[in-house]
Amino acid sequence: MRLPPAFRWIQVVIIRGLGLQLGSTSTVAAGLAIPEASALGTTMPNAVVANPEEKGAFAYNPAAMGFHDRTSVALGALFIGPRFGVDTATGSHDGVVADWITAPLFQAALRAHDQWRIGLGISTPFGLETRWKTGTFPKLSGEAPVTVAPGVMLPMPFGAQPTSSKLEIISLVSMLVYRVNPDLSIAADLDYYKTESARLDSRLSGVQGDGDGWGWNASVLYRRGRLSLGAAYHSASTFELKGRYHPLNPTLAYLGTIRPGSGLPPAQAVKLHLNLPWCLQLGARYKLTRNLTVEFDGRAPVGEGSISLKSRAERPGRPCSPTPTGGKTPMLIVWA
Repeated sequence: MRLPPAFRWIQVVIIRGLGLQLGSTSTVAAGLAIPEASALGTTMPNAVVANPEEKGAFAYNPAAMGFHDRTSVALGALFIGPRFGVDTATGSHDGVVADWITAPLFQAALRAHDQWRIGLGISTPFGLETRWKTGTFPKLSGEAPVTVAPGVMLPMPFGAQPTSSKLEIISLVSMLVYRVNPDLSIAADLDYYKTESARLDSRLSGVQGDGDGWGWNASVLYRRGRLSLGAAYHSASTFELKGRYHPLNPTLAYLGTIRPGSGLPPAQAVKLHLNLPWCLQLGARYKLTRNLTVEFDGRAPVGEGSISLKSRAERPGRPCSPTPTGGKTPMLIVWA
């Protein structure tokens, strides 16, 4: 079957639309981080990395365990009701109300020796769910009728309007803390990330997967009189998820079956590459009086892209993309 020039023009528009989506990923992805890691951090806008006194600071700076002599366990949860909006050429649009997110909080600190502490933490450092109505992104949501065969006209989309996304990551952190002297404590941690769900859906296609990966942290806390200084570094982490790709647009799915490469490929297994950003938090705390303490914390930028998600078809030569890449170029998909 030979497709008319009109379809080839629409195909170019779709590819450009996917490029526009990818360009917006770094902006919306920054909202995926959940910085709240304890009840104390939630009430103190997460400015506790230089706090040697409160147990709620352990989740932000494990080196703080070195200044506590007793074993302790803390258990809690965060309940998050996400609300999102976006401004486009057609005005302001609110996202469809997503499900509430429950983020577990667990922190245990064990005094193993006068100078050694062992810790274990469970949290949800990244998580998000968004849903967008068709028409939210005008450049990516239009369509036009195109003749694909004599007497046959089908609606062809202009781009890959994002419709929904979901990310759920649970982190299990094992910590080793060493108190160098009465005023200095250091810590090293190993992070295990379990991705319960990673899903991206648009008008054209959907991708979902799960898997796990590793990361590491290092922190230090110094106390001198009324002044204390803290620093905590979280490494970047990139790991592979296994999942499934499936076409959602019936027109392009149909064209992909009658002429491979002209529309969307059939459903198939894919590999997703999830990139978690690095983070550096610095803090300075000063005790003005017995009942009044001030702390100033800063979080270093995590860099461009923040969190990106790309896909590569497992089947050689059949990339999950409407552009013929030969299986070498990752699919362009959006996380919005």
